[in-house]
Amino acid sequence: MGWVPFESHRWQSAPMPYGSGPVEVARLPAPGGKFLAFVRFPAGWSRTVPVVYQAAEEFVILQGELRINGQCWGARTYGCVPAGLTRTLTESREGCLAWARFHGSPKPAQVDGAAPQSSAQALGVVDLAALAQQSDGPTHRRLQSLPGGETWFAAAFDPARLGSDSGQHDALALDQFGWWSGAPHHSDRHNDSPATGPAIVHRTSEALR
Repeated sequence: MGWVPFESHRWQSAPMPYGSGPVEVARLPAPGGKFLAFVRFPAGWSRTVPVVYQAAEEFVILQGELRINGQCWGARTYGCVPAGLTRTLTESREGCLAWARFHGSPKPAQVDGAAPQSSAQALGVVDLAALAQQSDGPTHRRLQSLPGGETWFAAAFDPARLGSDSGQHDALALDQFGWWSGAPHHSDRHNDSPATGPAIVHRTSEALR
């Protein structure tokens, strides 16, 4: 367990089905068949073919911007796309760096013959920078609760406070983009020095441990 600095991640080119080209991906260990990774989209990347994922996706845009069905997420925003929602258009005009978690398979299926779901379905945008500046607000805010676990915003994340169930948690430091996991990394790249500042913290459900 411990922190993994952003600079130490190994990147590789990965195809994005039905998209205009590949993206760059740095995979992270994830329990229960989930997909967890940093993803770089090049400027001008798009997918105009309607697709659907059978797994919910949570993501944080760290740099740049990403648009899905006309909704835009800018830098330091959190979003969640529910499972089964038809994505009629996905694009990143200026490119972006994202942190993404799929609660299941990250493989999309093309939508054929069926009427796409309304793009007006709520795709919430949470401004994480604004939350971090609320000095008089709560120190924790739940962002999402899904069958696989819960995701929280923490004004300041300290792994030492997690206690005996630390192995159920992982966290993304929003200032340094460092990643922390309570599970063994099997890697010599970790750093046990704590990160400072706000973080996105995920607690995996007991059933997936």
